[in-house]
Amino acid sequence: MTLRPSFSDPAAIYAYRTEILWDEANSRLMFRESERVDAAFAQDGAVSVPNQSGHIYFITNRKASTAWSSSAARPFPARCTASSPRCSPAADRN
Repeated sequence: MTLRPSFSDPAAIYAYRTEILWDEANSRLMFRESERVDAAFAQDGAVSVPNQSGHIYFITNRKASTAWSSSAARPFPARCTASSPRCSPAADRN
């Protein structure tokens, strides 16, 4: 789910589906948006997760015009193990 403010109404928030999937043919992550009220502006493209950047980038390239957005990714603790309670989804609620 993507949530973003409206550009025309400061009191409004747009919500729509953003799916991240593996593109087997090109061996890379891709994204695509759907269920948008403003469907004509739906985006799709590549996902980039640079090492140690702390961000996930969504990149669209259409007609030689590139657009991108980013999202902060929260890393796991340095000593995280599968059995550590700090690594469980419940730990994120604390």
